[in-house]
Amino acid sequence: MRMTKQQFDTAVDLIQRNPWSGGELDELQARIVAAACCVIKQRRGVPDDIDWTVPPEPELKTMVREFLAGLSAIQRKRLKRIAESLIMEKTTLH
Repeated sequence: MRMTKQQFDTAVDLIQRNPWSGGELDELQARIVAAACCVIKQRRGVPDDIDWTVPPEPELKTMVREFLAGLSAIQRKRLKRIAESLIMEKTTLH
């Protein structure tokens, strides 16, 4: 799913500013959170063949917000590409 830079920036801004829960995220926001989790997992050195247990929602929100706040312009572009390339299932949005 392609998204414009403005759509991406707006979704990131909403994730950072507003309280949210999994069921309250729209598709773009859910893609960005999922992409952020993928990158965080990779940075923590968790192998692809091992499941990563997502932390409880309060910790997850903090982790994702801090991650998004620390991204450079180049890292934001990479995250956007990852979010666009994810194959999402309805069950992952809840």
